[in-house]
Amino acid sequence: TGLILVARLGYFKATTTETYTFFLSSDDGSYLWIGANAQSGFTTANSTINNGGAHGSVEVSGSVSLTAGVYYTIRIQ
Repeated sequence: TGLILVARLGYFKATTTETYTFFLSSDDGSYLWIGANAQSGFTTANSTINNGGAHGSVEVSGSVSLTAGVYYTIRIQ
């Protein structure tokens, strides 16, 4: 019956220029944003990973092209 919400904000440094795939596993909703959307204006519609809704444990992935040497803001909630 409890609701727990955890939000984390940090940085990810791309070591090579390529497409990176991120994974989230959660029982009920979880979201991941990377880049400008992670800093401000983040919504479920513009998330890199949208694992929203009420559900059992589900793993979802999302991919994004990143440039080597750049620090990208990453938000998980």
